[in-house]
Formats: sequence, structure tokens, C-alpha cells
Amino acid sequence: MNLPSLSDAGTAHGRRCFKAALVAVTALTFMTLAGYRGAAFAQTLLPQGAGMPPSGVPGAASLNVHVLEQAAPDECFFGIGSPLNQFPANSCPAGMPKVNQSYVWGLAQSGDTLWYGTAANPLCEVLAALFTAAGITPPAFETPSYVCEFSQSNFLVSHPEVPPALGDWRPPVIHTFDLATGTLANKTPNDPRIQQTLGLRSAVATKKVIILGGPVLAPLGAPPGGINLFAFNAKTGAYLGSTTLPQYSDIRIWTQLKNGFYAGVQKSNGTGAILRYRGNVKHPFEFQVVGNLDNEASYIIAHGGRLYATTWRDVSSPSSPMSGLWVSPKAGAGGLGPNVANRWTKIFNVSQYEPDPVTASLTLGGAVGEEGPYLYFGTMSVPISAALAHFRTFPSTFSSLTDIIATIINSQRAIAIFRCCKAGPKGSLSPVELLYGDSVMPVYDPTSGNWQTVSNNMNVEPTFGPAGFGNPFNTYTWAMASFQGSLYVGTFDWSFLVADSLDALLTALGLNGSDIITTITQLQQAFNPGLITFGADLWRFPNANSPAVVESQFGVGNFLNYGIRTMISSPSELFAGSANPMNLRTDPSNPPLGGFELLGLTP
Repeated sequence: MNLPSLSDAGTAHGRRCFKAALVAVTALTFMTLAGYRGAAFAQTLLPQGAGMPPSGVPGAASLNVHVLEQAAPDECFFGIGSPLNQFPANSCPAGMPKVNQSYVWGLAQSGDTLWYGTAANPLCEVLAALFTAAGITPPAFETPSYVCEFSQSNFLVSHPEVPPALGDWRPPVIHTFDLATGTLANKTPNDPRIQQTLGLRSAVATKKVIILGGPVLAPLGAPPGGINLFAFNAKTGAYLGSTTLPQYSDIRIWTQLKNGFYAGVQKSNGTGAILRYRGNVKHPFEFQVVGNLDNEASYIIAHGGRLYATTWRDVSSPSSPMSGLWVSPKAGAGGLGPNVANRWTKIFNVSQYEPDPVTASLTLGGAVGEEGPYLYFGTMSVPISAALAHFRTFPSTFSSLTDIIATIINSQRAIAIFRCCKAGPKGSLSPVELLYGDSVMPVYDPTSGNWQTVSNNMNVEPTFGPAGFGNPFNTYTWAMASFQGSLYVGTFDWSFLVADSLDALLTALGLNGSDIITTITQLQQAFNPGLITFGADLWRFPNANSPAVVESQFGVGNFLNYGIRTMISSPSELFAGSANPMNLRTDPSNPPLGGFELLGLTP
């Protein structure tokens, strides 16, 4: 993410406005800078009780929710930078128990066993990246729900190899859950590469080998020095070893086509590839490149005998192509091989929908799924990233506080959901349709210096409803999975972070009362408090001809679950891994609790 530097601000007035921009950016990007001191401004933005689930609301509308695992506290916390802070810690009689494992980042099923890898405190890592890119040392802070210590973390004393801004990083873990016995097991190997892995973002279960992997831990702003992979025997569970593939910098979703398993990766040069697994128990790390893409492959799925992949544009590179959707040639009896690596086709890019070119450049490809003959896919927009790009591209857009807020409001996008690719005659594919989205959108006109409202570039009304399923805080299409004839869609909803942090953030950076009132008033007008529901959404498309119906708007039973990060299904159960970074919410007498949840959903 490119952020304006402090030198861009210029005059004292410009610096004040830039600080206001940074305040609004960080506030709306789930951030806070200093200790929480009441909720006066958050209560101004959110009426009493807004966002909270109604009393007695079920975890899901049509499914029974079973918490298979709730992340357990693993640290004893006494205060920011305290030498008494202890990690790992199995008990905490004097301090505050803290739970670091926040995301189920990779999830796969092998027989009756779920395998999953985690990420610890990724919210703090995102915050650190934002401040570092802006030339600001990330300042430690604490709210009632979470803490980020950054370079003040005592963890760095015993782990000096960890980049200081990533002082909240903790090693990821690998767990299994036996569905037949209900037994949890920690399968994290005693392997030095675990101590060098940002998180376990990827998981696959082949017939013979289980693999989990993720990017190598690297300083902020530096590309990862490869991906680390960890392999296990699928039959016995025995650890087979690890490797680093330096030619790649990220690995994400896997899918199966015919008898082959395929993963999307980012190459070290910023482009993308599709890998086919060719390994076995004796040689667990063998791959072939079967697809070359213009950007990182973010999500991948097999549909109609082909592979489809959404992509993430490299937002740090002005020459990087727009994010989009790619399709492979039709697979033969043996699946896809290296001979088709350069025969993939990009059939959609986000600028075909998004009319504002700067906002389009910050819109990413989201999760993919299928329902009947159609392929479904969504978008992802990191909160306020498009506003930052506008500040960089058009400095005049932060000449006043009103301009700053207008830029944030007008460049923010909730998720769009599309479908396409129904097979037609002679191998043709149906065009992309807009199911949920904006019919008209704000576009910045640099000539007049004003925002104008124009039609989306598809010139269509959405078939089923508004962007974000009507919730402006749904900004990631984070997971999709088919289960018993329906397609389920999980989102990222960042509204709770605003309510938890907004007033502390505004006062922490020294904005005066007039600025605060102006900010709150304009944000309230843009983000209707009546639309806010704390916690990730889970929606269900019951068939290919009907709109989605809501399963949950409150984190599937825990409104601290701000994301449904991963989903897979078996014939009898839908499994979801949550994203929940509320690392100080560990008091069992005051639920809901922080840390990831592994959920099983059954009819």
C-alpha cells in the first residue's frame, strides 16, 4: 500500500490536514494509538446498542453452530513493554491472560481429521505496515479488546531476529481436530522454519501428504524471502519435514481438479502462478507450474473442468495490471500440465466495474465459489486504502478536513459479488453479471477537484441488491464454500473496530474538538448507524436463481469474529475458521472471547 509521506503535507495547515487524514484513515482501518478513555465519541457515532446482536439471536439462521476449538490464552500480559510479560505461558495467576492466535489462516480436511494453521496478531501487523509506510514509528496502544505493542514488546528481548515493528508476531501453530472423537492435537513441529514463518496461510490434504505453508517472516516493506512449507504423512500424521521455496513470496488457496491438487502463489517478481502438486511421502515438495498470471493468484477453484483464479494487483507498483479473474483451458483426462502454463485467459478485471481508476487500482479479487452452472466471485477492498491512494495521486484532496473526509467516504467500497462462466455452445462461457454492487459510484474529477456520481462501468443495476449485502462495512469477500446445494459467502466486517477505537484515536493524535465533531458528523451521515451489525456476515445463495439470504450478521455466534477467514465443507458439515484479533478478551465470565474459532455448522 502506497501512503503519502509526511513531507507531502507541506505547510503547517497541510500538516494538520495530513494528520487529520491519518487519523481518519487509521480510525476507519481498525486502529487506535493510545489507551482507551471512554466511549463518548463512539457513542455519538453509534446509538446505544447499535451493532450488538439482539438478545437470543442464534449463531446462524438455518444451521446449528458448534465451536470445535476456541483459541486458548498463550501469554501472560502485565502491560505494554513490561518485562513481566511472559510468552509462552500456560497459566497467568497475576497478570491478564492474552490470546495471540487470531486467524484460522489455512484449513483442510483429510478423512475424519481437520488440519489448520494459524496467524498471530495480524491486526497489529497491518497497523505496523500502515504506520511504517507513512514514515511513522508504530506507537504502542491498548484498548479493552486488544493490544499492539510493536517495538515495545518484551517478546523482542528473547527474539531479536524479529523485525521490531512486528513485535506482536508470534510463531504460528498447526492443530488437528479429529471429527470422530472430538480430539484436538497440536502438530506444530519442532522445526526452526516455524520461527521464520509469518503465518500458515495455506493448507491442502492430498491422499498421501498434508501441506501447510506461508510467507517467510520479513521486515516491513521488504518482500518475503520465499514461502515455507511443512509436510505431514496423511495416513499416519507423522511429520515429513519442511522446505523454503525462494522463487515465491506468498501461497494461498488450494483446489482439486480431477485427480490433481493446485495452488495459487505469488512469484518473487510480483506476478502470479498456479502450481500443481506432484509430490509424495518420500518427496513431499515437488510442484509444476501450470499457469502464469499477471498478478498474485489470490483464490482458486475448479469449475466446469477448468480452473479459475482471482488475482491481487501489486499495489506498490504503478505498472501492475488491474486485479481480475483468470481461466485455464479445459483440462484433459490427466488434468492440467506445464504445456498450458501460458494459455490462461484473463476474462475480467475490476476496472470493468469500478469507474474511478484510483479506487479500481486498490480493489482486489476475492473469494470464488460455485452454485449450479455458475461461478461466483467477489471483491476485496482494504478499508481506506483507496483514500490513501487518492491522497498520493491528488494531493489537493487533503487540503482541508472536509476534503479528507469526502475522499474517504467517496473512495470506500463495500464488496461486489459477480457470477459468470456458465458453459454454452462450442465451449463458450456466459459473461460476467453483477449480483450485488453499486449501480452508481463516486469518481474524482481532478480537473474540477470535485467528486461526481457516475454509473458503474458495466452500466447495469445489480440483479439482487446493493454492495456489501447492504452493509458498508463488509469490505472483504473472504471465503466461499458450497454445502448441501447452497453457496455460502463469508465476509470481513470492520464495524466493531471503529466502535472500539474511534474516539481514543481522534483524541490521541491531538485533533481539536471542532475537528472531532466535524469528523463524527460526516462519518455518521455516510455510514448509517442503523446498518451496522458487529461481526462477520455469513450469507447463503440457496440456488442459482435466488438472492442470498442471511445466515448470520453477528460473527456466527461471536461478534468479535470480524471475519469468516476460511471455509471448507464435507457432505454433512460446513467448517469455518474465524478471524478474531481481540487478544485481551479472555475473561470467560465476560463473553464473547477473543482469538480464532474453528466452527462446525450442521443442518
